[in-house]
Amino acid sequence: MPLGNKLATVLVSGCFTIAFNCYGAMDSEVSVGTSARWIDNVFFTETDRLSDTLTTVYTNISLSQVAEATEFDINYELFREIYLEDSFDSQNYYQGSANFNVHLLPNRLSWISSLSSGVTQRDSIGVDIPTNRDQRNYAETGLEFVMLNSGRDRVALLPSVSATRFREASFNDNDRAALNVGWIHRISSILETGVNCDGEKVDFKDGEGDYDSARCNVHLQRTLRQGVIAMELGKRKINPALGEPIDGTAYNVDMNWVENRHNFRLSAARDIVDNTQSFFGEDSQIGDFPTEVNTDLKSLSVRKRVDVRYGYAISRNDLVELGAFLDSDDVYDSNQDTDRTGVNLNYTRALSRQTDARFSYAFLKTVFADATVDENVDYDDSYQFTLTRAFSRQLDAYCALLAETRRAQQDGQDYEVYSFQLGVEYTFR
Repeated sequence: MPLGNKLATVLVSGCFTIAFNCYGAMDSEVSVGTSARWIDNVFFTETDRLSDTLTTVYTNISLSQVAEATEFDINYELFREIYLEDSFDSQNYYQGSANFNVHLLPNRLSWISSLSSGVTQRDSIGVDIPTNRDQRNYAETGLEFVMLNSGRDRVALLPSVSATRFREASFNDNDRAALNVGWIHRISSILETGVNCDGEKVDFKDGEGDYDSARCNVHLQRTLRQGVIAMELGKRKINPALGEPIDGTAYNVDMNWVENRHNFRLSAARDIVDNTQSFFGEDSQIGDFPTEVNTDLKSLSVRKRVDVRYGYAISRNDLVELGAFLDSDDVYDSNQDTDRTGVNLNYTRALSRQTDARFSYAFLKTVFADATVDENVDYDDSYQFTLTRAFSRQLDAYCALLAETRRAQQDGQDYEVYSFQLGVEYTFR
């Protein structure tokens, strides 16, 4: 078994074994559910409209524990999709993250491990159907050595190894070795700053696309009266095995603010990465559109994203949420660039103590190969109306009406899809 597969297997089995052995002394929530969705245009095409029923069986696992020498948390969803008329093969998917830390020397040396999984979209301009999806798993383990930990300053060294594996795009499987050095200086109870530098060596399994990477940035974090804002600004330099070195600005900005009826979140990022990496994460997903796209590519890219969300509680029974994002995938030495603009609107009303009604609208504009002969522009709209009823603290059921449309620049790629869905979920608390 390859090293990367062994690493992932050890981390998964270790996290789940320790979790279930300690189940009685942890915070836990496990949900199981099933749903059936009738789809009138299962291939999402303009012609040859065929219907099918998609059934999904899933389990959501949330476990966490903090002990004197160990701490871990697991948040995973595992689900299986089955098409009753065999329009597509049945598939198992899993997404989420797990973290497991062991404090070998208190306040000095720790073993830190993590695992993350997600469902990606292989081609950004293809429709979101099983043949255009992939399963990606990322596992990392390393040792954190705290060199200095005073009241105001903390200096830590973290060497680590990691592996990325794909179900379909196995040519993008890779192993990584990294070293991170970070210094944090606490100026006051609400303000801290510091410097962080990391280096990484990336080896792809098929021998093409290897590169070395280094990034250094300045860190600043400020606690607000009802939130927090954190910023990192620096530079990334990449030295590929083939080709000229690349460098550019890299930054991260995160802001959260909650007060009375309002909540607000802003995140922005820019970096030079390869297309196999998870850059945005699950928290950035807007609507039902996949966050991670173009994972069939193997190329270095300048990736940027801005994500803004706002929620307002109109009353005890009414909640409005609005989200918008801009992201771009600027692939080096290629016209396979993708720019996306998305908007999401949700309105939820409590009809009674047990019943909620929710209306959701999402819009996505995708521009591929802008200003080239291969240019393609798609406009996707998604509408959903959902009724949810809580029969008890453990049992919930819902029904939903859905409509999805695409207006495409190229002939033959428009479509309309309508569907009806029923589901039930039971939660063990």
